[in-house]
Amino acid sequence: MAADLHIHIRTPELTYEVMRLFFCNSLGSKWGPKSIFNCLSLSEEEKKAKSLGFKNHDEISKLVMNTDQIWVGEVSWLKASLFEDSDSFIPDFVQFIFDLISSNSVITQEMVELVKSWKGQNNTSYILKNKDDIVAFLERHLGEEAFVVSW
Repeated sequence: MAADLHIHIRTPELTYEVMRLFFCNSLGSKWGPKSIFNCLSLSEEEKKAKSLGFKNHDEISKLVMNTDQIWVGEVSWLKASLFEDSDSFIPDFVQFIFDLISSNSVITQEMVELVKSWKGQNNTSYILKNKDDIVAFLERHLGEEAFVVSW
């Protein structure tokens, strides 16, 4: 079973605190963004959705799901970790996009050019979005903040 990597565009409702709560209460892996949000520093009370005025974590997830987004491709972070085999379970393009967006939250022309020039192969059995569609999405959102989520 694979997950799907998506690029999401951040909206004003997704404050740092909301994003932190979303990611700190999500399943993670050594490839996940939990370290960015310093999840270990959250108390048990702070990890609850009610600490930010939400009824539950589903409300936070819906905020994220309702952002403008694009599917990048399938990936199995779990299998890669379990079998210590990222080559078979993490398509190079998915890892490239994950790294690119995770390290640069604001979409720049330089990022778009990097995606345009990517020439790798998909050596996995997972399905990927056409690179040109990803480029078009990024161009539409130049200057906006983006983040990645595996659903």
